[in-house]
Amino acid sequence: MHKKFAKAAVAGVMAASMLASTAALFAPMSANAGLMVGQVDFDEGIGLPWHTCETNPAKQKFNISNGTYNVTIINKGGSEAGGESRWDLQLRHRKLKIKAGETYKVSFDVNASNEGRLYTKIGDLGGSKEIWHNCMGMSAGPSGEHNKSGADFNMSWDPLDIQKGDNHFECEFKADEDMAVAEWAFHYGGRGQHQTDFDCFPEGTELKFDNLKLECTTSSECDWDTTDEMGFVTPRSDVRLNQVGYFTNLKKVASYATDEKIDPVKFVIKDASGKEVYSGTGKQYDGEDGGKDYGSGEYIQFLDFTDFNETGTYTIEVDDTSNVQENRYTKEKYNMYISHDFEIVDPKEKNVYDG
Repeated sequence: MHKKFAKAAVAGVMAASMLASTAALFAPMSANAGLMVGQVDFDEGIGLPWHTCETNPAKQKFNISNGTYNVTIINKGGSEAGGESRWDLQLRHRKLKIKAGETYKVSFDVNASNEGRLYTKIGDLGGSKEIWHNCMGMSAGPSGEHNKSGADFNMSWDPLDIQKGDNHFECEFKADEDMAVAEWAFHYGGRGQHQTDFDCFPEGTELKFDNLKLECTTSSECDWDTTDEMGFVTPRSDVRLNQVGYFTNLKKVASYATDEKIDPVKFVIKDASGKEVYSGTGKQYDGEDGGKDYGSGEYIQFLDFTDFNETGTYTIEVDDTSNVQENRYTKEKYNMYISHDFEIVDPKEKNVYDG
């Protein structure tokens, strides 16, 4: 059973989350509608591409648990604390695209440990232009002075009223201009510019975000790019080459890594045309528990083809053909039993490192 792909992906998520704050499985949408965000809920414990942002001295902490993205306000920031304003604390999602004339639906849930105010907007990354904000086009939301159903752009500048407990919002709007790179952001910091008479929330408040959905109901042109791995480094193969290529008449060894101990594999080398030019059998690593490398936690077999000396471009393929993994974020499938391309060269004619 091959599990390392999932483990590597989770490790990548954890590392990226520690630095910045990608992607749950979504139900298929209708042909003329498109999901525009890389993450809607947080049931799998993954936050990206949603991430927090803070401006000194504002401070927040976050965790992703029980299916929600949770932030706690430590220092609310704002001008009185030496910061700027409500945008000193943010949760945001970038790499969005907006097309003029298309209709968009926004919906989200937020649970708050205290009542307060929340500013949310879709606009450019620099904060100078907004296409949608707050209660613009609101069709569902908790009661509140600033939660006006159906408000237009100019009537929805005020931050939303957030009740203590659960809050659900739904809005719809039509874009009046293109925006090639946009963000959807939530601001919940202290008072300052554009908001001089109140802080969004008191310090110590916990906000739990969930079901953050943005979709275009009239086109799929702005759909989230499902091939975007959001910086995750995921292995494409369990056939590991120790270098970019090999020299003739010198030692040539690759390895095959598995999560569980398996019998020695058979392997073949194929040339660029797909023709089999060499075959061999794996040799288990002389580690504990029958070949386990405790540094990586994997069982290793060495694939020795030292006696193969024909120059050319090749791949190695082992007979463990059930080892096919799917990237949980992009849905791309990888044949983990096939290596990437490599070269065998004559060192008198070419340096393998020259590419």
